[in-house]
Amino acid sequence: MRTSGRDPERRSVLITGAGGGIGRATACRLAADGWSPVLLGRRRETLEETAALCGGDPLVLEADVTSEDSIDRALAALERG
Repeated sequence: MRTSGRDPERRSVLITGAGGGIGRATACRLAADGWSPVLLGRRRETLEETAALCGGDPLVLEADVTSEDSIDRALAALERG
């Protein structure tokens, strides 16, 4: 899984809840369609499972959307990565 060095030529998409269900399915479909998914969720383990299922090298961001501080840290990582 990539944590930096994003390809500026690829279209990126931020997917919340990417650790399972609809978020996971959406991430994998968009990756298959040539998008560069950014996976956001509360549990790194499930996000890494999604990254492995989708292939490629998606950016994984662990964050809780109910916590402003958590989201700020994730967005800062996204800007760096």
